[in-house]
Amino acid sequence: MKKYRKNANGNNIKDTLHDLVQLMIDEMENGTGEWVKSWSAPNGFPQNMVSKKHYRGFNSIHLSMVASRKGYVAPYWLTFNQVKELGGMVKKGEKSTDIFFYKFLDKSETIKDEETGEELVNLKHIPLLRMYKVFNIEQTEGIEYELPEPNINNNERYINAEDFIQSTKADIRYGGDRAFYRPSDDFIQVPEIQFFTDSDNYYATLLHELTHWTGHDTRLDRDKHSRWGDNTYAFEELIAELGAVFLCSHLGISIEKNRHPEYLQSWVRSLREDPQILWRAASKAQEAFDYIVKAAEDNSKYTVWVGGTEVTDQYLDKSKAEEIAQSYIANGYDDVQIAVA
Repeated sequence: MKKYRKNANGNNIKDTLHDLVQLMIDEMENGTGEWVKSWSAPNGFPQNMVSKKHYRGFNSIHLSMVASRKGYVAPYWLTFNQVKELGGMVKKGEKSTDIFFYKFLDKSETIKDEETGEELVNLKHIPLLRMYKVFNIEQTEGIEYELPEPNINNNERYINAEDFIQSTKADIRYGGDRAFYRPSDDFIQVPEIQFFTDSDNYYATLLHELTHWTGHDTRLDRDKHSRWGDNTYAFEELIAELGAVFLCSHLGISIEKNRHPEYLQSWVRSLREDPQILWRAASKAQEAFDYIVKAAEDNSKYTVWVGGTEVTDQYLDKSKAEEIAQSYIANGYDDVQIAVA
């Protein structure tokens, strides 16, 4: 029988997570598109103020929705102790927001083989779900901070997005009047950019299909044909939509404010039947995001700079650029950097 830790209020952590998913479902039903709109903030992913690490998966979605609902502009979040460590204090009457961390603990036990008498080590992976409480920096006082610079290119084609997408080496074909990913032939098809209402919509659509692309059996091999039954399509669409949201935020692109109502309704039906779908979809979308970012980085070309001066006379693969940079560092040079060419 599974056991779950209690939070400070005595509630089961699993129940608290279930309640949050239910709140998300209600927002999706009552404010079509608003849960996606929350990702259009130009200041990027929610991140911890102290560690500077971005929250991932479910926590990233949840904190963004809270920020949108409360009107927070800053992406920074802190625990109560971190607020105190930075010399600040939580404003009177402010309420914390729950976040969750889910990981596996490895536990080994020695068992005896009944036939041979040999002692064997059995390794178990035990799931552990923990909950923490955080505050947005705007709920505190006495802590100075600056908003991150927005990273949005105002050209018709966003150069940073174009370079990023091309670096994935995905087979993307332009033309026609539909956007789709065809797994059997492993290619993405999107209409030309001029047929979209705006550039943001174009890139959001392309990144949605690029997330589908990661599910191919030669990449992340997502199971698209079992377990979900009639909800298979809705689940994969939810992964792709969340993946597009993550990627748009990563590239500084405002995602489309209103998605198709039939998409939202199919997600709501799936979530009502199994509220943990949102958690799993966010995890799958995070995997897709990580895969795409790594593919873009691995396929990009780089240069090495020392003390503000470029020291390479040609564009290099990432591994070669890192090797050269390390050699300069080993020889005592400061301010060694690798830059995308």
